[in-house]
Amino acid sequence: MNSYFLYKHTNQINGKVYIGITNDISRRWRNQGIEYKPHSSNTSRFWNAIQKYGWNNFKHEILINNLTSQEACKKEIEYIAKYDSTNRLKGYNIASGGNGGRIWKEHPRGMLGKHQTKFEIESHRLLLSDPHKNPMLNGKTVWGRTHPHPRGMLGKHQTEHHRLVMSKQVGNKNPNSKGLKVIFPNNTIRTWPTMKAFVDEYGFYKVYELVKSGKPYNVDLRKIKKKDREKCSYFMGCIFKHQ
Repeated sequence: MNSYFLYKHTNQINGKVYIGITNDISRRWRNQGIEYKPHSSNTSRFWNAIQKYGWNNFKHEILINNLTSQEACKKEIEYIAKYDSTNRLKGYNIASGGNGGRIWKEHPRGMLGKHQTKFEIESHRLLLSDPHKNPMLNGKTVWGRTHPHPRGMLGKHQTEHHRLVMSKQVGNKNPNSKGLKVIFPNNTIRTWPTMKAFVDEYGFYKVYELVKSGKPYNVDLRKIKKKDREKCSYFMGCIFKHQ
């Protein structure tokens, strides 16, 4: 089937080129070159260049189309040699070509746009319900032994030093850990070491909103429950601030 492309990407800043082949050009060139991103264990000169210069700083050309897979592989070898693109000074290819490139013989996401049949659904359900066949139940998958634990730190403990560092970092951002200053209408000032200490003493949770707004506390005492009227009256007109 003659559906393969030989293409070239040219860096418009330094002139370096990348030669490749594919049978799905729109997918290969999609989303700012994301298809060139290597697996985490690998590296790619071309992907690094995309990250450095940006996809839009490359000229993207189809050199030859309507090739068979065998013809495409041969042309890839020929053009990589022609442009000397495995030379770091001239290009981004890391091999001499001919290995088939990124060829999509079937959709890489398999079931995309398809639906399982009733038989497939039932078969899958039966498979997972059988503890002897389900890998999560038959001992083939043991988190922390056969596979890394998905919850990372489960079973591990932070060092005392690390806990102290984290406590300081979180504490500085936690409003409960910040000091509180209350300015009364007669200019008297009272302070508490933390917002939490104030709330524990008075149960006055409105303080968080008042600190953010910076406005004096004012409320219609007739709408306040009798048991709370005394403390609300005490703080009437007060301004609440962080120390």
